[in-house]
Amino acid sequence: MSVIFRPSDRFLEKLTLREQQVLDNVILGKTNQQTAEKLGIASRTVEVFRLRAMRKLGAGNLAELVWLGLLGSFPPEKWDAEPLPNADLTGSAIQLRQ
Repeated sequence: MSVIFRPSDRFLEKLTLREQQVLDNVILGKTNQQTAEKLGIASRTVEVFRLRAMRKLGAGNLAELVWLGLLGSFPPEKWDAEPLPNADLTGSAIQLRQ
């Protein structure tokens, strides 16, 4: 079985620690307010970190950011054009950095 990294571990060289924390929470479906409360920052600050992560990773929208975070690649142009990048990916609990 191949090793599946925490989503933000794929981008350790590109994202700051705080951007990684925000990305993890976005992938978990947390709202800006929930993320802000967990990290002890303002919800507007969460928006800024999310935007920075999107720019650094080249994501055009929130859906692309989640796709990149989970699978490490952009979705195919046509959904039926190719299979998912890792058919065995079943997910696991994500341990968030505190």
